[in-house]
Amino acid sequence: MIKRLTHILVLGGLLFTGLAEAAPVNAQSQTPGTGSEPYAGLPLCQPDAYLADPQDCIPLGPSSTITQLAEKGINYPFLPILAASPDPALNNVDLHFAKINVPPPDQAPVYNTFDDATSGGTPATHLKPGNLLFVSYSQRADVDGNSFVYLRSGGWMRASPIDSYSHYQGLVFQQNPATSLGWIVEQTHP
Repeated sequence: MIKRLTHILVLGGLLFTGLAEAAPVNAQSQTPGTGSEPYAGLPLCQPDAYLADPQDCIPLGPSSTITQLAEKGINYPFLPILAASPDPALNNVDLHFAKINVPPPDQAPVYNTFDDATSGGTPATHLKPGNLLFVSYSQRADVDGNSFVYLRSGGWMRASPIDSYSHYQGLVFQQNPATSLGWIVEQTHP
């Protein structure tokens, strides 16, 4: 118990001694610009590309990113593409198309008559082989779930008519674009 009391008195004495040496701190009252605080420096530049040192501001923050893009030849803000969509009425054509589903090196047969085409008779000619073969046709007939088309150039053949197709027409440019651009083409139907 005496040991404990001694410890409390010693700690209390040290604490009191430490507080006695503390002196109050007061803020200095000075008018702005006359104090000893150093000059804060230049302000940040407005967001823009600074390929040369602007001297009156610091090109950091957004300006740094825009300057890095400019050094790579990328304009920011991005320039608009001066193009327009063509008239949708240009999609209205009086043509019908069909896909030929014969893989190369086989040749797709063309028959003189509808009966020859449906019965697998002797072909009058063949289309050259290819991966993407399409034909234009003027008539269509379906027999047992198979479609047969009469080609605009003459002759019947089995084909897969295209009932709907993309109405995307691209863009019309009045002049060459000022910036580079590219198209991304991806398959939309299996």
